Amino acid sequence: MNNLKIFNNHEFGKIRIILDENNEPWFVGKDVAEILEYRNGSRDIKRHVDELDRKKEMVHDGNQLKETILINESGLYSLIFSSKMDKAREFKRWVTSEVLPTIRKHGAYMTDNVLERSIADPDFGIALLNSLKEERARRALAEAQNEKNKPKVLFADTVSASKRSCLMGELAKMISQEAIRQGKLDKKIGQNKLFAWMRNKGYLCKGGERRNQPKQAYVEQGLFEIKKGTRLDGQGNNVVTSTTKITGKGQIYFVNKFLG
Repeated sequence: MNNLKIFNNHEFGKIRIILDENNEPWFVGKDVAEILEYRNGSRDIKRHVDELDRKKEMVHDGNQLKETILINESGLYSLIFSSKMDKAREFKRWVTSEVLPTIRKHGAYMTDNVLERSIADPDFGIALLNSLKEERARRALAEAQNEKNKPKVLFADTVSASKRSCLMGELAKMISQEAIRQGKLDKKIGQNKLFAWMRNKGYLCKGGERRNQPKQAYVEQGLFEIKKGTRLDGQGNNVVTSTTKITGKGQIYFVNKFLG
């Protein structure tokens, strides 16, 4: 892990970010949870953030090394989407419009303190500039390669998740996360609106006992599957249930449908 970077905002306070060996940001989960007003940081992170989007690392808290939960960008969005705090959207806007773009462009967060130190300490300034120059060169090469491979890597998160089927809420989150990454904030969508969109477009049945279940033609195309189960009703009788799930193929199809 690279050095810990601390970012400050007059409204939200402090947030700590660590860049890994690939210069990808990992957020200190406790900071994000506190800003978004979660009552139990560790518990709520485990509840809302997928296991693949979080990990534990030893982080220096100013006094000592301490085991700390870190979350990646996808995990950050999961906490933002699940937060009931009114200013969650403003927090997301600060992170996505200022912090992350600055990190990705320069490889460092150019705070006033960093700039002042660069002026006062020429050696530090030269080292920083050399680091930024090397980082820009690496990123330019990576961006050129990404552009070349764009058809293959478009919606990479969807492709990586395509080995399993998911619920409608998960697909809505996937679409919204990709929308944020691509700057298409008007394309964000929630579970209920996604159900309504699919009904209006004819993918799902509109009424009756089969409401919100996929039409057979789209099941045969491999976009959906129906998960059968049972539950006990109020009288103790077994009742058959049907849950609509979107296949891996369907996930790629619908993310492209919204954002491609």
